[in-house]
This record gives sequence, structure tokens and C-alpha cells, in this order.
Amino acid sequence: MKKIVSITFIIAVLSAMFAGCNSKKSESDLPRIAIAGIAIESSTFSPAVSHEEAFKTRVGDSVFTYYPFFA
Repeated sequence: MKKIVSITFIIAVLSAMFAGCNSKKSESDLPRIAIAGIAIESSTFSPAVSHEEAFKTRVGDSVFTYYPFFA
């Protein structure tokens, strides 16, 4: 199950990257940078199950304020 989810995620990311490629470039187009990741603190010895609510979405400048090393 985890392998299928991982493969699906990789295919989705690669598809998004290639779909965003455009052969027509103009001087005014600026590159876009995406920062993506999944982070959760967990223990393999704990019987606790992580649910979707445990993963918070951060968009825009909130990405940089969460981790101090981005400042």
C-alpha cells in the first residue's frame, strides 16, 4: 500500500513538472520555485495512527515562518 502511494505521488509530481514546462519563453517570465514536503514527528514503537489532520498546509510566506532556518 505504501509503495503504491509513493509511486502515485512521484508520478503526480513528475506530471505536474512536465505539464508546467512551456517551450515558449519570454523575457518577462520569472522562474517559480515550489517547496514541498511532508513532516511529522512519530515513533515506530507507538501504536498511535497519524491522520490527515496532523499534516498542516502552509502557503505563501507561512512556509518560511514555520522553520527558523528559512529566515
